[in-house]
Amino acid sequence: MIYWLIYATPEDVYSFEQNAKWATIVNVAARRSLAVGRNAIVAPFDAFDARYVVRDAVKSPCSAQALYLGEIGPKGLEREQTTAAQLGLTSGGAPMFLITVDADRARLYQNYETDGQSTYFLALGDVPALSEDLGWLQACLQEVKRLALFHGPKINSRRIRQKWKFDYELERKYTFAHVLRAATWSTAPVSIWAISRALHDAARSDVLPGWISEFNDQFHLWHYDSEIFEVTDPPAAQGYLAFIPQTDGNTTLKYKRFQEDAELRYESIAHHLPVQPDRYAQKALEVSGGTTRRLPGFRRTRFDVDVESLETGNAFAIVVDISRPFDGSNALLSQSEVEYIRTRSVADPKDVLADFETVCAFAESVFRSCGASYVQTPYSKLSFLRDVHQPSVPEVQAV
Repeated sequence: MIYWLIYATPEDVYSFEQNAKWATIVNVAARRSLAVGRNAIVAPFDAFDARYVVRDAVKSPCSAQALYLGEIGPKGLEREQTTAAQLGLTSGGAPMFLITVDADRARLYQNYETDGQSTYFLALGDVPALSEDLGWLQACLQEVKRLALFHGPKINSRRIRQKWKFDYELERKYTFAHVLRAATWSTAPVSIWAISRALHDAARSDVLPGWISEFNDQFHLWHYDSEIFEVTDPPAAQGYLAFIPQTDGNTTLKYKRFQEDAELRYESIAHHLPVQPDRYAQKALEVSGGTTRRLPGFRRTRFDVDVESLETGNAFAIVVDISRPFDGSNALLSQSEVEYIRTRSVADPKDVLADFETVCAFAESVFRSCGASYVQTPYSKLSFLRDVHQPSVPEVQAV
């Protein structure tokens, strides 16, 4: 694999002037292992040594080592200035693009974001392959600029996110513990923290080739309450609404709509609603437009381990949680959910179902390595609360 770094300033790249002589190109050799995929490349800050510099179609020898790829800032200022001096950069250019050449195929990646140690390069598309004799140089630079301008509106926030089947959630559930009622405080037979740690460690190893812990979104801890209203009628509205208090005094509202437990379900999420607990019941009626009944609320503790495919940009959360109702039954439900969460790519989401199966198989392998007993089941929080909720409270009819 041959690598080229393109140094330029953002205003030069995104200007409307089409002269492609704006760049300093550096032919580099990888000095450290890179995580390479069709959709993204993750390179440590010191991943490359320079072989030579190309400026105005002229080669100049350069033996600069450990070229700094980080963002401009106080921590990296000295290293950035050293790299700039070694490459002869006088206009403040940054390593905006990375081109990989394999045989006669070349692919362009844009410097997208950093995590303090590495840089994430996001694929923009294929370009004419540069060669040692600088063939196709101008054609390559023109295509670099065209792709950068074309995709700029999608990624100018540096947080591109897409969704496959918008307003639907895709998740597979695994139940570790299911206790409906207990005379004393019930304890889950597994440690969700230990399982989460094992998942996180495995995601950062070579157990899942072609995948990484999602860049800058590797691990999350959540601990929150939910107040639940089941929607029992009409059939098209069936499911449940979950009201989750926010720390700012507002409410997040999730509406999951389904007639039976399944892996693919409708879901909408609204944040920052100025709805207080005494208005939850009325809001449930307004949103559902149907018949609702209140079920026991519950407290959920969950750990999320997020993984991302370098080939497709599809990202999945592997959630491990415990939910306990507020009804005094000492019931609990401990599960893991493998859930598709987003796609980071300039292309439309693809291979989501295939990637889903890959991550599910990975999660199950970690569960087995931890000695955790589980049952794969679509058993939902709604089914759990229905089972706990005996007898039911009277239904409330929408008006």
